Amino acid sequence: PEPLKPDDNEDAVLVAPPAQEIETLWQLARIGNMRKIREHADYLRSLDPAYAPGANRLHALAQGYHSKGLAAFVARYRTENALPPL
Repeated sequence: PEPLKPDDNEDAVLVAPPAQEIETLWQLARIGNMRKIREHADYLRSLDPAYAPGANRLHALAQGYHSKGLAAFVARYRTENALPPL
């Protein structure tokens, strides 16, 4: 299958979930648990409709087993939402 190419316009409107949710997704992406990532994307969508575009993207990446794309997608939000050191 063709890798999903990021769409800059789509990414610009994505609302990142809380850092804790990003960290959960990061751990799931690292171990390659696509089923759990899809479940977590559904959970995020239920938390707040604002998360739906990002959740849909996560779900699509996980459905297509695009592990590198998933890791890159989550990593970008992980750095943007990184908790400041104490």
